[in-house]
Amino acid sequence: ASEGNILNVLRSLLNSTYFPLPPDWGSLTHLDVSNNPIAVDATEFFMPLKWQDNLQVLEASNCELDGLLGCEASFVFDRAALEEEKTILEQASSTSSTIDWWHLFWPMPNLGKISLSDNNITAIDTTETWKAWESSMYHLDLRNNSLRRVTSYPDLFESIDNLKLAQNPDLKREQTAACISLTAIEKCQDLRRDLNLTHKNFSWCPDKETYELRPLVPDPLGYSARRSDNGEERFECTEFCAAGTQVEVDYTFDSDALCRCRTGINCTKCPAGTYSN
Repeated sequence: ASEGNILNVLRSLLNSTYFPLPPDWGSLTHLDVSNNPIAVDATEFFMPLKWQDNLQVLEASNCELDGLLGCEASFVFDRAALEEEKTILEQASSTSSTIDWWHLFWPMPNLGKISLSDNNITAIDTTETWKAWESSMYHLDLRNNSLRRVTSYPDLFESIDNLKLAQNPDLKREQTAACISLTAIEKCQDLRRDLNLTHKNFSWCPDKETYELRPLVPDPLGYSARRSDNGEERFECTEFCAAGTQVEVDYTFDSDALCRCRTGINCTKCPAGTYSN
């Protein structure tokens, strides 16, 4: 692109028609709006908040938020950086034909805790824009929503200390970036002692040849009985080990990895086209 074209883009972005000035809540560090019927799209809810550099805690449980939480929620332009780029080009003191875009995207750098439970959010699709929160995020609560897909930056499943995704029965591991290991261990403490434990048997691991993900590992000592539809305790399920990060999901997230038959009961899945009573 030519300098002239880039300059026009910068002017358009800085024009209030295209790029309205964000709200200035510079002293805001903790915002709790839980139990208020805000009733807006989840992405729209984040639009004024994503500019708040000092925000550390965001609580918005039971606010009737719905729909997709998209990349727009974690994607911002640094106005000062844009103004500087525009000034340089206007003064013709640079021969650059590109903009260093990477330095322009950095939303809510201090945000550590987000609570969005008891809403109706259907999907998280922030792709690599979530990477900006990696260093500060320690708690993300999305319990009791309507999640069907989580396609954010893969390290979401290992960079957050406490990730709560339970009470989302339609969320399946195939629709996430989770990496689940079925390598046999005796107890979760084995993982804490050796976080580099080799895992060769994966239930699900997207593109594991491209990047290294610390896999989620079922807790071999955490099984408890679960009731089938007729009330019988025919199978038992466990949770993932809390090694590095604690990920809470429903057992339906991956029943093959998290559940097993109870002793003396055959609960093997019926072959296709057959059933059992």
